[in-house]
Order: sequence, then structure tokens, then C-alpha cells
Amino acid sequence: MAWPYYNEKDGFAYKVDSQLLLRYVDVERTIYPDQKKPEYRFYDYFKTLLLVDKGKATEYAYAWCQAPYCGYDWRRLRNGTECLDESYVYTPNLREVFGERYYNVDLQTGLAGLRRPISFRLLLDNLKHIPQAEYLMKAGLPVLAAGILPDTSAKSLPELTGLGKQFLPAMRDSQASFQEIRTVARRRSAKPEDLRQLCALRLDGESLGLLERAAYFNPIGRVLRYIETQRELSPSQLKRRKLPYFLRLYRDYLDMAQDLKSDMRSRAILEPRNLKERHDLLAARVNELKSRPDNERFQRAIDQGLYEWAREYANEDYCVVYPMKRSDLTTEGQRLNHCVGMSSYFERHILGHQMVFFIRKAAEPDKPYFTAEIDTDTGRIIQLYGFGDCSAPKEVRAFTEGFCRKILRWKSMDIRREAA
Repeated sequence: MAWPYYNEKDGFAYKVDSQLLLRYVDVERTIYPDQKKPEYRFYDYFKTLLLVDKGKATEYAYAWCQAPYCGYDWRRLRNGTECLDESYVYTPNLREVFGERYYNVDLQTGLAGLRRPISFRLLLDNLKHIPQAEYLMKAGLPVLAAGILPDTSAKSLPELTGLGKQFLPAMRDSQASFQEIRTVARRRSAKPEDLRQLCALRLDGESLGLLERAAYFNPIGRVLRYIETQRELSPSQLKRRKLPYFLRLYRDYLDMAQDLKSDMRSRAILEPRNLKERHDLLAARVNELKSRPDNERFQRAIDQGLYEWAREYANEDYCVVYPMKRSDLTTEGQRLNHCVGMSSYFERHILGHQMVFFIRKAAEPDKPYFTAEIDTDTGRIIQLYGFGDCSAPKEVRAFTEGFCRKILRWKSMDIRREAA
């Protein structure tokens, strides 16, 4: 039985007869309980050949891909195809391959202490075409030199990163990426320790994007501590959720609080005691504000006779509930996990021809059960679905068909009454 198992990507460079080969490998390291040394396995997945013929360079790319019928095989890709995947870089032979200097940079020394994967091919391109990449390598910032530089005209580190020179030691120590730096730079009161703390987490791009928005309102350290506290206080089914879920919840909450003109300097607003509960409360308020114009249209339609024909309809088991506000449709869709909350259903409903009705259990008239869309001109059921678009049992369908017949009778009675 294997104990700890690790997988990482590594990049290797080779030089043969003045031609360059970049080889990308998946490395598996397995540690067995009864062995002192780990076992390594190497699986090639991409190779790039840069061949120079009569002074003209041509790039050939080969990828280890699934074969058309079975298994895997090497596939020749279009000339010029690059592998920009991030990988760790094998450094001991870089002087042998690239010489003492590659565009004024000693690659072997500059990458020797690298502790995180980079796009090696992008680094080579940046050093060739962008002067700032040379400066960043010599400043001890290889991760930045191998990234997509946000401003290739910047003439200083503060211009390029948005952080002062006092952050340079922290950038070197933590090997920060541009996205991590940008997240910290969003706060005017940011400190080098904030950058170190953030980089130590090695968050993915999605989490960093969410944290960047939250950091606009609250310091990064406080955000992370608050999120961890909320995670611990959450019910067991939420504790299993990963960090992006809680960051997204917090980001959405802060955006809604700002939209509602809350005091974003108040600690009670920035860090509510129960994030999920407060998030849902603000979501209800925001939806209410957004649906106010539609609610007014709904009320006008009711005043003009939308339900003039309507009567109560129920039996011992089921009853029909009429939506009276735009938010009723939204809530129904959210509770039953289907699409009746979409604006198209609302627009058809208030026209009075293809209308939505809620089929509920008589004992629980306030709890969503099934939703019916009915053509009130023909008495035909267009749709009848429950949670997750599940089909209705025969007794619910029979009850709804009876309601459809009643709709035709009620409407015809109103027409005869108007004619009389």
C-alpha cells in the first residue's frame, strides 16, 4: 500500500547540436511505509523543439494525446504551438543549455531557489521581448518575470505592481504572483506581512479573485480569519464546502451591503455574526427592491382583471395558490430548483393567457410542492413540475386537470355575464 502520493509538473531543457528541446513531464512521487527512499515515475506530456536552420527558427510541438481509436500517442501540433503550462523548472543544466547569460540573465542562478511552478516558455519569451522581465529576474522576482506583465511600459517596481519598494523583500521571500500582489494592493493600508500571509496559502485563481474584491472593504488578514471562523460555526453540511464557497458568499454579501448604502466602515456590517443568515436576508431585500417595478406591473394587471374569473379551488389533499407578486415566482423557482422564476414566465403570466399556478398540499399551503403553467384559453397544461423538474404523480395531475376545466367554466361564466 502506498502512503503519501504527490504529483507535480516539471519542465526540462536540453540542447543538442545547437537545437533546443523543452520537455514537460508529470512526476509522481510515492512513499511506501517499508521503504526509506520514495519512488519516482515520469510521464512525458508535451515536447517543444526549437530548430534553427539557416538562421531561421521553427517551432515544432508534440503533445501526448488520446489516440483516435484506443490508448495514447504523440500528436504533432501546428507549427508555432506553445506550451505555456506552469511547471517546476529543472535548473542544474540551465547554463549548459542557455549559456552563462540568456538575454543578460543567469537563468540557473535566478531560478535555483524557485519553490512554485511558473510558465517557463513565457519566461523565455518575456526575457527576449520585454525589458521589465530582465529587471524582475535581477531583482529576485522570477515568478513575476514569468507572468503576463500588466504594464510593459512601467519604469519602476511600484508602477508595475502597485506596491512600494518596502514590499520587495516580501515579494522575494513569498515568490508572489501578480494576482496575489494585486489582491494586496487593493488595500491602501496593506503591509508586507499581509502579502507573506496570503502567499503562504497558495490560493487558486478563483479564490484570489474573490478575495481581491473582499479586500477592497476589509484587510486581507481579517477577511481570512473571519472566513475561517464562519466556516467553523457553519452547520456540518456547509463545513465540507471549500474556501471559494465562503469567499463567494462573503463577496456577494459585501456587494449587497454596499448597494443598500450600509456603513461599510462599521465592524458589525463588515463581519456579521452569522454570514449565511445575513447574506440571505440582504439577498431578499435586494430582490425585493429589484422586483418593485415588476410588482407594480403585477398589481396593475390584477386591478385590471387578471384574476377576475378566479375562484378558490381545493380538495381534501391539494389546493391552488395564485401568485400575487413577482417575487412569488422567483421564490417558487428557487425553492423547487426550476426555472419558473425567469422573466419570460412572469411576462406571459401577467398577459393572462399562459399563467403560472402553485399546486400545494392542503395541509401545507405555504410550502412549494408542484408548479403548473396553464393555457387559460384552452385549458391545457403546458408544464407541471416539482422539485428539480420532476414529473407529477397521477393524483396531482388529475387535480390540476380538474382545475383547468374549472378555469374554462369560470371564464365562460364571466363572458356570459358581461354579454348579459
